[in-house]
Amino acid sequence: MKVYRVSLPPHPGPLPVEPSPVTATQGAWRNLAVALWKARNGEAAWEAAAARCYPPVTQGGLAGWLGLRAETYGLAAAFAQHGLKTGLRGTHPVGVGARGRATIVRDLALPEHPFFVPGRTFDCRLRHANGSFNDDAACTLRGCALKFADREGESPFDMIFNSGSQGPLWSVDSFVTFSRSRLASRPEVGDFDAQGKLMDALPAYYVSWIESVREAPTSFADLVYTSQVVFPYVGRDGRLRYCRYRLRRPDLTQESGLPDEARQRVVWTMQRNPEDDRPLDYARQEFVARLAAGRLTYMLQIQVREPAAGDTQELFHLNRPWDEARHPWHDLAEIELDAALTAAETDHTIFSLGHQPEGSGIFHATSAQDYRSVAWARVRMYQFGQWARAWRGVPAEASRPELPVGRARGQDVQPR
Repeated sequence: MKVYRVSLPPHPGPLPVEPSPVTATQGAWRNLAVALWKARNGEAAWEAAAARCYPPVTQGGLAGWLGLRAETYGLAAAFAQHGLKTGLRGTHPVGVGARGRATIVRDLALPEHPFFVPGRTFDCRLRHANGSFNDDAACTLRGCALKFADREGESPFDMIFNSGSQGPLWSVDSFVTFSRSRLASRPEVGDFDAQGKLMDALPAYYVSWIESVREAPTSFADLVYTSQVVFPYVGRDGRLRYCRYRLRRPDLTQESGLPDEARQRVVWTMQRNPEDDRPLDYARQEFVARLAAGRLTYMLQIQVREPAAGDTQELFHLNRPWDEARHPWHDLAEIELDAALTAAETDHTIFSLGHQPEGSGIFHATSAQDYRSVAWARVRMYQFGQWARAWRGVPAEASRPELPVGRARGQDVQPR
């Protein structure tokens, strides 16, 4: 995997904290975070609180370099400890998988690329998962991972996605801050006050959490998943460009699970609606049944952005979606899934952003505040967790016992 070094100036002032533009598949849904936050905390408090969220990021120097590595390897050690203790992934521990074929579209309207060659085909695997919760009806992130190979480990291309165009992390530093609020919560008894306090103190977490969580979706296939992270795109002409990836069903017209106003008011609470009595794994069951009934097709899409005068580090910010009118989404590869993976195959499949082909890679990060630090750290954190799980022996996902407390109400979560 190649690491690209790009030096861009910091953005001149704090970036605004705001919802993403509403997309076609979100219909009439709106992110009400700004109005709800102001109603709870006061109109006058918004400006100061928002300004603390996305301040300019300067180059890190030696102190930044050391800080990034200290934070990353501290997180990697926590992932390894978790893997040794539980055999579970550090994030998105419970999921469902499928295999099929990926075909690069023939009318690829992009600069020629050494890997994404029109008509080229690959075997592939895909995994859907919940963030932290074992309950498919919980109000939480939904993850998706794609591998251009039908095997557990190495592949020429892996990509990791989450629901929503924003997420609760935009740097290693922001991930550490959010993780502390999670660790201070007690989900087994429904106590998420620490997360609520964080969202009041730093409203970027509130806005982005509403953007990214999905509550009781009808299907994992009824969601839109984005990389959020920015990657290099180096064409055959040798020019460095920037890109993001998205995965969705091509026939999806209305995304499912978007939190309504009642949930948005208390979005830091993550349990399912107590009136929902569906099984904990209803979405996983639905996904397997859908595959049994016929092929399931997704479209991998890509945004490609040319470097421009005036670019700042805002370009790399995970929670600043690019203008789709200026940087449209292009179909990149058709993903046709035709069979579910076994539970053991799903859980043993490793996805890594370190699996990048010629013409791609990740960007070098200079500090734990650098927006590029997310991909840089994920490669290392996930690798440590994978090593620990392999050493311990990974349990098959379907064989894990459910926690007995609150099964019908969906109160149980997997250990973090």
